[in-house]
Amino acid sequence: MSSASPRSEVERICRVADMLCSAHSLLRDRYTERSLLLDLALLAASIWLVALAFVEPRINRALTPFGLDPQLWAGLLCVVVFFFSMIQLYVKWKEKGSAHARSAHAYSELKREAKRVLALPSMSAAELHEIVDRSTAVALVSTPIAERDFLKAKKSHLNKVRISRYLDSRPSASLLLLRIKLYIRDNF
Repeated sequence: MSSASPRSEVERICRVADMLCSAHSLLRDRYTERSLLLDLALLAASIWLVALAFVEPRINRALTPFGLDPQLWAGLLCVVVFFFSMIQLYVKWKEKGSAHARSAHAYSELKREAKRVLALPSMSAAELHEIVDRSTAVALVSTPIAERDFLKAKKSHLNKVRISRYLDSRPSASLLLLRIKLYIRDNF
């Protein structure tokens, strides 16, 4: 715990929890989308392979692209299915997405608890100690964010907060135009 006032320490915990909740949510969505695309590619290749295996040779030729021999095409599809299966085992995007979802939920609960403590008229030492301990516990059990992903996630969170605040006073603003405006303002 820092030497700052108890209130500023809880505000810092709330801010960090909010940012990490956004970061883990971003990574959860990224890994879930990748997992879904890989599953769909695996499913499509498997269905095509099954279709080739159980149809008569005349239809089999129609299902084979580029004028390839149907047996060669079936072999290539087997290799593709095997390749996608190995990728799925190696990258573990479903597990990573689930882990980031759990971390996002934990940081969301921490943020909610910190806001509850901040809303109290006065903060006791026990409440401060409890929120600091909970923050430490969440940090210990949460999925780490890779160094290469952290700054992108932080940038995404800060842009989300800035756009959200802007929309509070201008709810009809175009998100695309607003993002372009902020990008130009920040980079030129």
